[in-house]
Amino acid sequence: MKLKLLVVIFFLVAGKMYCQDTKESNITIGHIEKIYSDNLQQDRELYIYLPRSYNKNKEKEYSVVYLLDGELHFDYVASMIKQLSSVNGNKIVPEMIVIGIKNINRWFDLTPEKDSFFKIETGNSAKFTDFIEFEVMPFVNENYRTKGGSTIIGHSLGGLFVIHTMINSPDLFENYVSIDPTLWWLSNKYLDLYLEKFGKID
Repeated sequence: MKLKLLVVIFFLVAGKMYCQDTKESNITIGHIEKIYSDNLQQDRELYIYLPRSYNKNKEKEYSVVYLLDGELHFDYVASMIKQLSSVNGNKIVPEMIVIGIKNINRWFDLTPEKDSFFKIETGNSAKFTDFIEFEVMPFVNENYRTKGGSTIIGHSLGGLFVIHTMINSPDLFENYVSIDPTLWWLSNKYLDLYLEKFGKID
């Protein structure tokens, strides 16, 4: 325990010294855009990561990753895509734009139906889907060099949203990544719907 604490203190001190000795102490992996949503009747923030080559190659177009709960997952997802697409010559995945969608009320926006079991707002995913399809995606396509092959990624409630979107709008994205989805929602209703539509995965 003492050794671990010592290591933490060492790196904290070293980090402080590094900041003092360098002119630029910020590491930037993206920027924030704010858009107003008519569907949601509120401002929403988008966290945007552009690939290394974006400003070097003005002709190149990129596929887009739409990331739910952007305020929680943007940093590491953008970093992983950067690492796997361009660092040390990696070409494991293509370079992609990452759009992290910041949430305000994830229980409301990411759940497909109201659930009386919960005493909080739920069941707004239809409007949130419209927000992504008719406001976020057009904004991104108009302001950045994009091409087909978009991906949506969601975890937990975001994973449920991804499954619900895949069932109801299978052509909206090319790739659907659902991580640990809350398929117990409404007594496993969406697990049953998924299995009915796509069958069991061996």
